[in-house]
Amino acid sequence: MENVMPRVYTARTSQTFSCILSILAALALGYVLYQDTFAIWWWVWTGTGNFYAHAVFVPFFVGVMIWRMKDRLLAAPWKHAWSGSILIAVAMVMMLIARDSEIKIIQSVSFVLTMFGVVMLLCGGKRTKLMLFPLFFVLTMIPIVPDQIINIIAFPIQLLSTRAAVMLLNLLQLHAVRHGTEITTDNYQMAVEGACSGFRTLLSLLTFSAAFAYLVKAELWKKWALFLSSAPLSLIVNSLRITFIGVVGELISKQAAATFHDYSGFLVLILAFLFLFNFARVLKCEDLLGIPLQDPPLLLPSAKVDAGPPPSLLEDIQGGLKVFGGWCKTAIAWRPDPLVLSRILPYILVIDGLFGTAWAMQGRVFKKAPPEFPIATTQVPFTMNVDSTTFKAEETPSTPIFDKLPKNIQDQLKPTRLINRDYKGSDGSLVNFFMTAGNARWTFHDPHNCSLGSDAVLNDVGILTIPTKKGPVKVLESRFQKNGTKEQYEMMYFYVVDGVQLQTTQEIHKSLLFQTILGTSNHPSYFLRFDQRVAGTDEEKRQQLIKFITATWESISPVILNKAHAIAEPPPAPLESEH
Repeated sequence: MENVMPRVYTARTSQTFSCILSILAALALGYVLYQDTFAIWWWVWTGTGNFYAHAVFVPFFVGVMIWRMKDRLLAAPWKHAWSGSILIAVAMVMMLIARDSEIKIIQSVSFVLTMFGVVMLLCGGKRTKLMLFPLFFVLTMIPIVPDQIINIIAFPIQLLSTRAAVMLLNLLQLHAVRHGTEITTDNYQMAVEGACSGFRTLLSLLTFSAAFAYLVKAELWKKWALFLSSAPLSLIVNSLRITFIGVVGELISKQAAATFHDYSGFLVLILAFLFLFNFARVLKCEDLLGIPLQDPPLLLPSAKVDAGPPPSLLEDIQGGLKVFGGWCKTAIAWRPDPLVLSRILPYILVIDGLFGTAWAMQGRVFKKAPPEFPIATTQVPFTMNVDSTTFKAEETPSTPIFDKLPKNIQDQLKPTRLINRDYKGSDGSLVNFFMTAGNARWTFHDPHNCSLGSDAVLNDVGILTIPTKKGPVKVLESRFQKNGTKEQYEMMYFYVVDGVQLQTTQEIHKSLLFQTILGTSNHPSYFLRFDQRVAGTDEEKRQQLIKFITATWESISPVILNKAHAIAEPPPAPLESEH
């Protein structure tokens, strides 16, 4: 008997060590498989003008949700679910296809399936069911919807937030004027860009309020009331944020406004938490993570027990910190149960096997050709001729440097190639040629939204077919008009995706949807816009623009339609970088 216990202890220690090594191997293989996905997420979370700034807080919320239900999880019967391994296998196939085809959304969906599969395999069906909300909550940190689709929803909110901020600034007697999405006061001017549209605030507050409502102990309708309150709250808070930036810029300095802008996101979260906390008190919710939301009932005068004075705010905070400290001590003191580890070891090895197989197969299946370069700036002629008319690119006040854009605009479009030139024609015309090229999911934009942002309206006339020596070109003819003026300008534009000409944003959105699901081809996509710099929509102005489109298409269509090779060239540098 003296030698039995040491042997049992040694066996359990060996099993524990083996299980820990297997878990570490699974984590390492999982990171290697999804490191590109994680890098994309991080770039989206931290990039300029992103809509997922809240994502870094989501793992904390998920951890708190699961920790809160630990007693219910431990009480639930444990039985492994082999269906989890099937989910993991499907996710690995999706990951291999998506990684080799560079389909970012499928990579993200694959990670979600892997997460569900691992939880089902290790925890069983009943425990997974208890954790459904925290697991689905992870989706709030994953950039699944393309920015172009988000912008369709975000732009109206952007305009509404701008109008509300102007109204508040005028109430403060700061004489604010709105031009599209730009706000001008006597000494300060700011542009309410997509990142400040209010949609990012809406996404962040929807995420925050969903976590808050889930963690609050209350009736179901009260939880829904807390969650739905985030929609009007986001508009109010974002309008206040823009207003405060304008106040700081007007009364202090432009630099102070920029600093306040960078840190004002924390102000949004603080205001949102204060509102939700007090709204929960108004709704008479019971507690938040063990912290009471209601004052203790007052005793009747006839009661013999002296309850003492009601707790102060400081005592409430101290009580909350005490509860939080108790959680931390429990978490630090927690140790894995060797018996539990020995029971899950076979399933950890299954995960290692599936991950290892996928790692060995990556790059060897579903291989796709590398993406082709878009047309180079040197392949777009600076001088073009059609019939007896010559067009020559020249620097003008609108394009002081060829093929450049301000940094804030370029950060939104993210083009792989950019053409921005004014061409003067021998017929007296002045035409701007603007083109972006690259991945259609990032490069394309809607000119109607851009014109609204410039305090103007773009009215579509209809689709026009222009015959050329290189085949017909179908363009969408539109009229551009600044608000408050009577002058109109002729504009024509179209898109090219996989060699197919598209004229409407509806067609582009459909194309984006297919590319999001099926991935892009190795061919670059293009947006081409031609607009008259001279006011007027008479037939002479139209024919001048049509001539220029004809000359341009005959010069560049072989490369645009993938009939000729493009020249390798680095991505464009923004205009700001050279000044």
